[in-house]
Amino acid sequence: MSDSTKIIVTLINDMRDEQKEHARNSATHREETIKWQAQNDSRTERIEVDLKEHKEGVIQNRSRIKICETDINKINQPLSAKQFFTKLVLIFGGIGTIASATYWAIKYLGMLK
Repeated sequence: MSDSTKIIVTLINDMRDEQKEHARNSATHREETIKWQAQNDSRTERIEVDLKEHKEGVIQNRSRIKICETDINKINQPLSAKQFFTKLVLIFGGIGTIASATYWAIKYLGMLK
């Protein structure tokens, strides 16, 4: 064999060795990529579940806030004189009813003469 042929064979052998090394590195990288994708999919699923729960909580909170705002608006409305006296009559009427019922219960049981 001539020198140029030996050089060409040596270069071809070196190139094959580099190709084998590259194939091994590529296979290792592919395995790592597959593992990473599996871990990433697992994380993504957990994040999606958490996000779904968070969205449901936000929706519930918004509805509760609307209810509270409605209640606050009702509380902050000024009372008219008619409403005020109606509430006053209901309060004193309730107290009078309780007092009367207590009086008659005590009288009926014979504690008063």
